[in-house]
Amino acid sequence: EYASSELQNDKEVVLAAVKQDSDALKYASSAPRNDKEVVLAAVKQDGDTLIYTSLELQNDKEVVLAAVKQNGYTLKYAILELQNNKEVVLAAVKQCGTSVRFIGEDLQKDETFIAELTALIESDM
Repeated sequence: EYASSELQNDKEVVLAAVKQDSDALKYASSAPRNDKEVVLAAVKQDGDTLIYTSLELQNDKEVVLAAVKQNGYTLKYAILELQNNKEVVLAAVKQCGTSVRFIGEDLQKDETFIAELTALIESDM
């Protein structure tokens, strides 16, 4: 927040900062927000920091998967394609059952997947 624009643009500085506090990503310039290594470090600590990343990385399966594994509710920020991705959705629901409300329409219609999801939810009760 108080760093110079030069430091906010420096990948190594931002990476070190997000490893200490993932919220540091929101103060970074656009370049580090579009750097997959920096973003992964942030979302692995706090999935909600996905909202501070570039749109490109918000649509990246690896990044979204890391985010939902940390905070399943982050599924709400994922693009529809990833809300319809079984691996991403299962990881999200496993971490946070209420993220089920963000499942894509295609998966909602998949009876086999819904049965698998129901079994997963019931096994956690």
